[in-house]
Amino acid sequence: MGGRGRFAATMLVLALCLALPATALSQSEPPAAPPPPEKSFQGSNYAMLQIGAIVPSNGDTTWSVNGILGRYLTPNIALEGSLGYYSTDYSYGDLTVWPVSLSVKAGVPVRKLFPYAIAGGDLYFVDANVAGISDSDTPLGYHLGAGVELSVSRNFYVGIEYRYTFVESNLFGVNRKMDGSGTTATFGVRF
Repeated sequence: MGGRGRFAATMLVLALCLALPATALSQSEPPAAPPPPEKSFQGSNYAMLQIGAIVPSNGDTTWSVNGILGRYLTPNIALEGSLGYYSTDYSYGDLTVWPVSLSVKAGVPVRKLFPYAIAGGDLYFVDANVAGISDSDTPLGYHLGAGVELSVSRNFYVGIEYRYTFVESNLFGVNRKMDGSGTTATFGVRF
């Protein structure tokens, strides 16, 4: 084989060596795309029912119920309004209380969990009864708390929340503290 033949054979082998990997690469599947991140609930609305116990600072422990409507403003922050009910025997009379609250909830979603802190303002509609004498008041208060929610499915979740409320009411001509803590079980749906 002459110089030109060797050169041609070398070039053919070199071309095949370069063409085979290129052909193999062009026929292989492209690398898999990373899985999409979990969808954020930003802009989603939600409704919750909370059932639990209220422990007033100077009254008997009693059950409570809250209905809540909220909206996620960002994946970490939600704004919610609630209407609640509880009735208990305080040291100064039987009270029926309807708290109306506006809250900001901030948390960090971690897979199916959403641990959060909550804070907000309250307006209390209070009716008191002592030995057949009635009085009522509508004091302002505020609350601080924390909780965690667990997504059971795409739109349904359960959770638990602890909240401490600060409020003072004027009943029967006397300023009285109605502070207390509450722990509730949460059942919620996103829509």
